[in-house]
Amino acid sequence: MALDRLLRRRIEEDRGRAIIVRNAGIAALVSGLVVGISLLLAILEPARTALFTPYLMALGVLVAMWCVRLRRLGRDGKLPALTTEQRAVETTVVLSLVTLLLFWGTAVYAQALGRRLALNFEQGVQYMPRAEVYSLKPLGIGSEAVKDVRVGSVDTAVDRYDGLRLLVLSGGRFFFLHDGWTPRDGTVIVLPDDNSVRTEFKR
Repeated sequence: MALDRLLRRRIEEDRGRAIIVRNAGIAALVSGLVVGISLLLAILEPARTALFTPYLMALGVLVAMWCVRLRRLGRDGKLPALTTEQRAVETTVVLSLVTLLLFWGTAVYAQALGRRLALNFEQGVQYMPRAEVYSLKPLGIGSEAVKDVRVGSVDTAVDRYDGLRLLVLSGGRFFFLHDGWTPRDGTVIVLPDDNSVRTEFKR
């Protein structure tokens, strides 16, 4: 804002007006190229897009718009003035673009954070508490890493499930991972925290 005030004052006082107009045009062009190239790379190589790319694009849009307005101010005598409606449309388009880019950046960051958390879970499965779940009825756990062992007598047979690791207890439910769990092909097992199952934990 201080730089904007300084440049506007210099333009109004006609001190270096031509230089400011020329440099503002160059800066607007460079900012536009940065935005365009960043968008093209994000479309062609989304996996390699840096987390800060959407924010860089939003900054590029703002800088380009600022430079265009400085250039317009410096060449007011040579260009037709914009009407109030044209300025409103221009401002709305710029703010909409910046808002969309900020939302995009937030989504990209959230996805990256989720992948990192999943990787941390994968690396930490072996350190989670072991769990054995007992149930009078088969639970139908589909993971091959979880073993269903029938224990007890014939009259009071109980299914015991081995190979589980406690992830968290939340909302009245147990969330389990299993030995060898990975984000790609792992299964999260959710069981109620009630009398339908009995859970034993051990290190």
